[in-house]
Amino acid sequence: MKNKKSIISVFVTSVIQKRTAKHLVNKISLLDSVRACNFDLEDCDKILRVESEFEISKTVTKLVNSKGFKCVELLD
Repeated sequence: MKNKKSIISVFVTSVIQKRTAKHLVNKISLLDSVRACNFDLEDCDKILRVESEFEISKTVTKLVNSKGFKCVELLD
């Protein structure tokens, strides 16, 4: 069985609390095709990284925004 390639999406967020980040990671992890996700709250841009099998950046952005936080995808 071949390994599917992953898509890694990177977002700038306004999340600052570890508890909030953990809650959002739990919600994002439930999305179909998500392999991994994490926040880097030490980074000045409060980076969120999501690894998935399919393109889901719009879904992630919508989910985080719906919780009252800024979430903007960083594009190459």
